[in-house]
Amino acid sequence: MTETPPNEPPARRTLGNRKWVLVGTGMLLLIILVFFDGCSGVDVEQEDALATARAALQTAPGSFEPDQSEIRLIRRGFPPRPAWAVVFTLTDPAGGRDDFLRQAAVVVDAGTGAVTEFEFIEPSDG
Repeated sequence: MTETPPNEPPARRTLGNRKWVLVGTGMLLLIILVFFDGCSGVDVEQEDALATARAALQTAPGSFEPDQSEIRLIRRGFPPRPAWAVVFTLTDPAGGRDDFLRQAAVVVDAGTGAVTEFEFIEPSDG
């Protein structure tokens, strides 16, 4: 068995271990900056997105006058971008709570305010 002489300093850490800690920390910071770029990315307020979606509905062929609307902030894509999802509904007076005559779904980019998707939804017969 070999022993270190008492006058030698203890073994120093190698740069190899520190290098991996620094690389890992750098990667973590990069991921944080890419996905959470310091702000939410929401430059368009909820009321503005609703007005934009309503204008898109009114100018679409086959438009209707909704009696309900629902709006939610969602994140889509990679990296995730915020968008406002707006659903306009014309309810069926003879039906239940989930019955409707017409629906329209509009997606408004929360950063630019542009309509990115528009779809009419017809009720199912089942």
